[in-house]
Amino acid sequence: ESIVLRKPFTNLISPLIEEGRFVQVSASYIINMQYVRRFTSRCFELSNGCTVPLSRTYANARSTYLDYIFEKET
Repeated sequence: ESIVLRKPFTNLISPLIEEGRFVQVSASYIINMQYVRRFTSRCFELSNGCTVPLSRTYANARSTYLDYIFEKET
């Protein structure tokens, strides 16, 4: 069984992005930054071993993640 949502993806994820723990890394993916194990210029690796591709369009997700880490440590 599938659920069909008739809203743009950006509208659906905006509450999560505003919360501060999530970041959009491509047109179809958001990640919870609490579960990032490491990242490269091309992807984020999560604590469960999954890798999520990082689109060039969302390259600023790396700096958003670094800001999140530094804010969390202070």
